[in-house]
Amino acid sequence: MPLRLTRMTGEILYGGDELDPNDLEGSYDHRVLLRRVRYQKYDSDALVAVAVANVKSHEGVSEHLLVAGDEGIYLRKDVHISIQFLSTRSIERNGLTTEIPQASLVISAPTSYALLRDNAKDGNKLQV
Repeated sequence: MPLRLTRMTGEILYGGDELDPNDLEGSYDHRVLLRRVRYQKYDSDALVAVAVANVKSHEGVSEHLLVAGDEGIYLRKDVHISIQFLSTRSIERNGLTTEIPQASLVISAPTSYALLRDNAKDGNKLQV
């Protein structure tokens, strides 16, 4: 069963087989940064929740558009991420209401692949 995580945009999730909580930058296999989540017209011009994700690995940096309900991406052959739509949050500013989608990351990986949030205080790894 995949792991579902809710992350704020701008936060980083580190993943790797030999992840060291004391040296995240030196030990990760993948570093995922969700830059934004928004509604966007997609395929049939229907509005869907999408997330823009930057993935950094030893091969370099890539940017991906993750679409809720779509197949997602493989970080490697046995590590898969996608997003799942959760709900819509309404924010009012200057008399205008904006609808913002809320989504969670869905991660499938072997049990040897650990995950750690950039803001984790205790260094506890999340096992997929």
